Amino acid sequence: MPYRYNTFTRKLDYYKLWDYRNSSLLTDHTYEGITITEPVGEDVTFGDGLYFDWPSKKYKISDADASGTMPIVGIALEDTVSGTLSKILAYGWIRDDSYSFDNSPVYASCTPGEFTTTTVTGIGDQIQTVGYATASGIMFFNPCYNLVEVT
Repeated sequence: MPYRYNTFTRKLDYYKLWDYRNSSLLTDHTYEGITITEPVGEDVTFGDGLYFDWPSKKYKISDADASGTMPIVGIALEDTVSGTLSKILAYGWIRDDSYSFDNSPVYASCTPGEFTTTTVTGIGDQIQTVGYATASGIMFFNPCYNLVEVT
């Protein structure tokens, strides 16, 4: 739990920066945070982890066992076909009831576009922490762009 030191009372006070239970995350396929609208280079669905493909200048579905498709920099916020603009979460909260994790770090998965609570273990796989699951189906997306390759 987050605490701050209150210089007036000289005590630690509990505080919440933001409470997802009193927000728009009460239903499936909702989000709050910083979003961008950019072209996608392949068909994407809500909740897909995306990387930026520099040669095509489009966002595409990531895959932790293919180093050229990492790091994850956003999450698709709508179902979109290739070559069109899509809303993408760059930082913030997302609810997708297909996520099956709770109260744990979240990593890029070897299943294209998906996330996991266990680090990948295959030779050549890319380990990336992308956020933290705070409740069933709810993730705080704050991707770390540092990758570790399994050797």
